[in-house]
Order: sequence, then structure tokens, then C-alpha cells
Amino acid sequence: MSEKKQLDEYRWKLRLFASVDLVGSTKYKVDRVAKSGQAPEWVPTFREFFEAFPTVLQFAYDSLPANCPACDSRFEQWKFVGDEILFCVEIRQVGDAISHLCALKTAAREFPDRFWRKKEIPLKLKAAAWIAGFPVTNQEVHIPLPRSGMLLDFVGPAMDLGFRVARYADERRLAISADLALLLLDGVDAHRLDRRHFHIHLAELTPLKGAIFDEPYPILWVDMRDGEPVLVEKLLGVKRDFRSDDLKDYLGGFLDNTRGLRRPFIDGCGDARYNSPDPELAVVRERMQAEESYYTTESGEPKAEGKAKPPDEPALPPSEKS
Repeated sequence: MSEKKQLDEYRWKLRLFASVDLVGSTKYKVDRVAKSGQAPEWVPTFREFFEAFPTVLQFAYDSLPANCPACDSRFEQWKFVGDEILFCVEIRQVGDAISHLCALKTAAREFPDRFWRKKEIPLKLKAAAWIAGFPVTNQEVHIPLPRSGMLLDFVGPAMDLGFRVARYADERRLAISADLALLLLDGVDAHRLDRRHFHIHLAELTPLKGAIFDEPYPILWVDMRDGEPVLVEKLLGVKRDFRSDDLKDYLGGFLDNTRGLRRPFIDGCGDARYNSPDPELAVVRERMQAEESYYTTESGEPKAEGKAKPPDEPALPPSEKS
């Protein structure tokens, strides 16, 4: 492995992931099954979603509120999974997550109206987002493609947790992980933004299969309507309290005291609350780099045998991030 590639592979990174999925897609496909000699009627609609939504998401960055934190990156399409599009982007400052989530909310809320309402297509979108730290407890995986090139994939406990959190999303609720919720709330306050744009609600505490040792996890969601009730909610008198200070206190304690979780870390960011790595993770990363250097030459080929193996790396402390 070349020195440059190794430095990037072991560079601290905090990535934001997003899922955008169709609501009502199964029934829509069943109702529009293929007729004899013709393509299924649902195919153009799905193709339109896969091709147009990533573009709509990019345009959403151009219409962010003027007071949204400046951000020099945008969501990039990662891969397709069934009817779902996955995106990712690296977080470099605390305020970045605010801009990315604002763009995601806008695109997911507006796309059905712009593309499907006039055609009377009964589909909606749901979205979810989570963060994962690299390179220690979560890993980048470079998968060779059959003909040429490489596919970059991501694996680790935070990825598993994020996909489980995404199951709680619906067209009103943008499901988010607990660490992302804290990052958003701290960012909103640090930039003195209107908290109404991030109505974050705690729906319940429930175990997520296989995550954090099956301990109860907070199901959190960002209101896609920024707290504006729909008519039926007004008639039913539905009210949702939004107490961000209490929620921040709860999330901080939850991340600090739950086995397998940590607060997010953003290498080089200007916020002292987020710019220091866990010392245990730093030690593990150094050992990982040393072992990689020992086993490979700069060309990426294994080194010759006969030299002493470096010390075994310490046991990895349980974590969902970094």
C-alpha cells in the first residue's frame, strides 16, 4: 500500500449516511403488474425516482436558508438497495450536519409533489440518517469490481445500528441516530439557529436487534413538517413538546453511559466538544497502521517473511463509532 493511500485509509473520518426509500411501493407494483408483451407500468416511476431524486437533492443545497452554516460538501450517492437510495458525505464541522439534513428534508418532502402529485401516483418518500466514525470500529471496504475499478463499501456496528434506526422512518418522521441528534442540537445552538427547523422528538425506547448488546435505544425523529400539524392532528388536539435542552442532557448521558457508544469525534473541527479522539481508539489506530506497514510494501504486495511480527494490538474497546 502506498504511503498516501495508507494515510487516507487511516485518517479519522466522521461520515453522515442517509437513506431515502419509497412508501407504498409494494402495493403500487402489485397494482401495476406487467400486461402481456409489455413492461410493467410501475417501471418508469421507479426509474424516475432513481434518476431524478439525486439531482433534486443536489438542487436542495442551492435553496438552503440563508442562516444555514456554510458547507463545502454535499451528499453523494453511495448505492441502491432495493427501492432505497443510500447517500453519504464526510462531516468536517459541527454545522455540516445541519446543512445536509436541511437539504435531505427539503428534497424528500418536495419530490413527491413535484413528480407524482399531478400524475396521481400514490407514492411518498421516507428518510433516515445516522453517523459512523472511521477507521477503528467501523471500516471502509474496497471491493474489486468484475471488470475494472473498486466499489467503496462501509461496514461496522454504527452501520448496523443506522439501518435498524431507518426502519422507524415514515413520511412524517425522518429517523435519526442518537449521536446525530446530539450533534444537530449542539450545532443549532452553536450557530444560534431557529430550533423550530429541527424539531427532534423521542418516540420510544426499544432494543434494536443485535445493537448495543440489545439494550433499549432511543427512537428519535426529525419532524419533516417542522412542527406544523396536519389538519387531523389539529382536530384531535395532538401536541408535541419539543424540549431541546432536556433532550441534549438526556442524549449526552445516554452516549456517555451506554456500553458500546461514544460521542462523535470530528478531526480538526473548531468545536472543542467534538475535536478530541478517544485515547483508547487512538492507540488502536496506531497499532493498525503499524501492522499494515509491516505486512505490505508500497506497491501493496505482502512483505517477505522472516521478520518479527509487530506486537499484537490491544483488544478493541466496545464502540459503535470511530
